[in-house]
Amino acid sequence: MSINLLIVDDSPSTRKVIERAARIAEPDIGDCHHASHGREALELLRRVWVDFIIIDLHMPEMDGRTLLHQIRAVDMWRGIPIAVVTSERSDQTEAEVLAMGATTYQKKPLTPESLKHLFEILKARMK
Repeated sequence: MSINLLIVDDSPSTRKVIERAARIAEPDIGDCHHASHGREALELLRRVWVDFIIIDLHMPEMDGRTLLHQIRAVDMWRGIPIAVVTSERSDQTEAEVLAMGATTYQKKPLTPESLKHLFEILKARMK
């Protein structure tokens, strides 16, 4: 079974790096969708189904916290595992986004090893 992924980050190069690392870490990646901010991610979610979402916190137009809140407010999307990935090192931020409904919190930079662990967490939430 392939896993469809949505990567939401305002940096195109970061999205590409995350996708490459994800494909190394998780051989079952199917479609990989990219969005540069929260509004674009919501538009994509209305058109395609994804199994996992990786969200950066700091983006223009709609930040990651707002996007997380919007996704969790929709019944159809509420169960999608979400990893918040950020360069923030604050324990308070981590606790906040986990309380908002993020499945896991990962600090950048991402490596194939850290993404492998991240996908293990997300897959466990699918069951």
